[in-house]
Amino acid sequence: MVVGDWVTPPPVNPPVITPPPVTPNPPRSSWGGWSSILRMDYCPRGDLSSSYYDGTCEKSMTSGVSLKEKNKITSKKKEYRMTTLKYRGYSITQFRGYSTSQNALKLSMGVVGNNSLSSKEKEILVNRINAFLVAKHNFDTKNGDMKQLKSQYNKETLLLKSAMSKMMWG
Repeated sequence: MVVGDWVTPPPVNPPVITPPPVTPNPPRSSWGGWSSILRMDYCPRGDLSSSYYDGTCEKSMTSGVSLKEKNKITSKKKEYRMTTLKYRGYSITQFRGYSTSQNALKLSMGVVGNNSLSSKEKEILVNRINAFLVAKHNFDTKNGDMKQLKSQYNKETLLLKSAMSKMMWG
């Protein structure tokens, strides 16, 4: 278009950028695993997260955290059901499926089966083992204020070690 002596270029519309197609559920491969192709997040109300490919739509307190740490933060706490077993008249605390619980059970059974200990000493040791197990379980499953849980766990560890050394080894 010519205006006077000047040639003006035609108006330029800004380019329209269209994102790649988004699917709410990633496709599966023929082996049943997830496809290795990165898919953009499906966010009908807009993606406010740090990446269009991180699987989240909202800003998160875990932005900048590695995927391994993010999974640790967002994974559900594993719940163990507490039970009490009676063994030769002594109550032994257990958390089903919690590996430390199995070791505590073996230790308690060893204490109860030790004929050189009095019944009062056995009761004290089994109660110490039970208190240690509960403190360790609460600390491992982050069941409360972590500073307080760590303090309780450390206290119970020291009390158990002290009681065991006094009664088992003189």
